[in-house]
Amino acid sequence: MDDNKEFELEHDHIDEEEIVVITDEDGNEMYFREEMVIPVGEKSFAVLSALDADDCGCEDEECHCHDEEDDDEDNVIIARIDFDEDGNEIYLGPTDEEFEEGWRLSCLSKVTGDVEVMVPDIASAYKSRMKVADLSSPEEIRIFDDSKEKIEEAGLPMENNIHIVKVKMDPPSLEDTMPDIERLIRALQEATGIQYIRVPYSVLRRLPDVLRSSDFEVQCVISQGKRHVFVYEVSGKDEDLIVGGLAVDIGTTTVSVVVVDMTNGKILAKASAGNGQIRFGADVINRIIESTKPGGQKKLQDAIVSETLNPMIQQMCRAAGISPRHIFRLAVAGNSTMNHLLMGINADPLRMEPYIPAFFKTN
Repeated sequence: MDDNKEFELEHDHIDEEEIVVITDEDGNEMYFREEMVIPVGEKSFAVLSALDADDCGCEDEECHCHDEEDDDEDNVIIARIDFDEDGNEIYLGPTDEEFEEGWRLSCLSKVTGDVEVMVPDIASAYKSRMKVADLSSPEEIRIFDDSKEKIEEAGLPMENNIHIVKVKMDPPSLEDTMPDIERLIRALQEATGIQYIRVPYSVLRRLPDVLRSSDFEVQCVISQGKRHVFVYEVSGKDEDLIVGGLAVDIGTTTVSVVVVDMTNGKILAKASAGNGQIRFGADVINRIIESTKPGGQKKLQDAIVSETLNPMIQQMCRAAGISPRHIFRLAVAGNSTMNHLLMGINADPLRMEPYIPAFFKTN
């Protein structure tokens, strides 16, 4: 392998979001589906499984989708994810330097003698495959309809204080030199009738570009209380804006997540995966003990955040066709141990009498 192999998305009869085409040294194209993304340090790696001929549905004789009867075809590979100069994802094999050091893509190699195989700790966290639900299926629709009905029967309101406000401002001039942030605050004060407006740094950083690209007519995602307004996002007037919320259930073994549109309650994506903490212990006691060791709290926290939740969020946002930037709120539920390990808080008192947690609920 002389150069990095760039695996482009192309297979016009299947959703491009799902398919990766790998071209080997002989020019043969093989089709794979991206199953999950695994972060390792500052790099990310994609786990790719071969696309079966039945899944492909292609009648092209030149199609190289995996044939289950062909034992010589490779089923699963791992490729490093990078980005080209246009910001598009590309999938790469070993660099020239890595090749010289002895690294090879397993899908393009045959073992003929003794080899040294590196198995990162993260691998054991993915024994159970991540699953993103098909929300169009009758079963999924029934589940969500039943849940909404039970919520309504319990008298719980299906509402929140986040909404989108559209404001239009006069552009600045030599006679009107008001700073951008003050201009936005005054427009929101007029639109909401509330005087205290909080604009965080994340919004301020984007504000000059957004205002000028949209002629000072913008959409603001805000949370509105009785006495104050918090600005989550400022976007152009024509941008297709989603107000996303994330609901997470962290179990000892399995993690389940849904993404919802907070303006109407619609479920945008749903997924489940194995809890990455499983390699530190199958039960909460062993995980608590592991967390008390040097660096243990960070290991347990990284296992649930970096190795489990972040890849799930990436996959769900991709499936829903939204940007992770448009998820504005997060609600997490779990047992006390899972919550403490998620927050990086000492959970050791939970396993010893009188079993006192640091918190039950926190914002």
